[in-house]
Amino acid sequence: MFDFQEIRQKDLQVIQQIKAKQQRLVLWRTISFIAMVFAFAAGWDGHSFGVPSGLLLLVSFIILVRRHHRLTFLRLLQESHLNCTQDFLDCTSGKWRERRDDGSDLFHKDRPQELDLPIFGPASLYQYLNTTRTKAGRRRLSDLLSPYPEAPDIMRERQQAVKELSQHTGKSLDLLALSHLFPKKADWSDFCTMIEHMDKMGRSSGTFWRVLSFVLPCLSCLSLIFACLGQLDAAIPGLLFSLQLLLTFLLLGRPQALLTPLGAVPQEFAICEKIFALLEKAAFQSNRLQELQKILRDGRASENLHQLASLADKAAMRRNVFFFLVANTLCLWDFHISAAFSRWQKASGQNLRHFLTVLAEYEALLSLTTPALTRK
Repeated sequence: MFDFQEIRQKDLQVIQQIKAKQQRLVLWRTISFIAMVFAFAAGWDGHSFGVPSGLLLLVSFIILVRRHHRLTFLRLLQESHLNCTQDFLDCTSGKWRERRDDGSDLFHKDRPQELDLPIFGPASLYQYLNTTRTKAGRRRLSDLLSPYPEAPDIMRERQQAVKELSQHTGKSLDLLALSHLFPKKADWSDFCTMIEHMDKMGRSSGTFWRVLSFVLPCLSCLSLIFACLGQLDAAIPGLLFSLQLLLTFLLLGRPQALLTPLGAVPQEFAICEKIFALLEKAAFQSNRLQELQKILRDGRASENLHQLASLADKAAMRRNVFFFLVANTLCLWDFHISAAFSRWQKASGQNLRHFLTVLAEYEALLSLTTPALTRK
């Protein structure tokens, strides 16, 4: 049995180290911000060193903010790793019976033996094994616990996959820690359906709007430059920028239908990207794990999810009203992100559901490693 107590102590130490680094970064970030304000104030008063110093301090402030964000993610990941470790410890102590998810909602009424064994319900096999986080993963695990056996060859391949995962406890824990950053019972089936039917719903950006989304902001910026140089009436760039904002509101329904659901899941797809990257790089030996890995590699899952997560992050920015108004006034932000999302959908959208099915299969297989990791 793996020494989860030792891993738990290491997790606690790492978390404390990350928190100490975060506290130092917050201190330096605060100092740099205050110094930046005084530097720009000095520049406003006519001191030559003020503006350059303020710009340097602004750059340092942005760097410190980004580093703090990265540390925050690392802390959350380490805390998730600690929670997964604690779940395995609960399996050895009997506390697993206190888990809320006992799979009662997955019980099939036409299979009364699932309660008699018991497979689902309080103190059930599902409650003991389950480490899944997504809705699809829960369903897949419940399928694997069916009282009706599959073909012997399929069962042997699955057993070899579970054995291999249980022999690499560290990597399995890393995968579990990432997956446990998902919200409980995460479900992207509706999002996949939307992507698969985008063309049928007529939500692809036309050539005219794609060209306009580039030409109009360029004209607006050029007019602003000429106006600043005194070569053009200042009212013209004002009218052009106002036109861009007007177009955004007049055609809001087109991008809204795409970007609202996309902007709701940026962090979840970023986590999927990291999981797929780990799975693509792994050196699996069992046939089942190699088959699943081939699906991810052939479809370039981590690369495609990286692109989707980046688009989702940009779509999420528009939920800030100030950013929405400024970005659409300056560059027709919604048009660009909608067009980029449509291009991604045409190139890679048909593979997303397959990738998430592979994720659910890995979740179920990792759940089946529980006895090997917690029994002496």
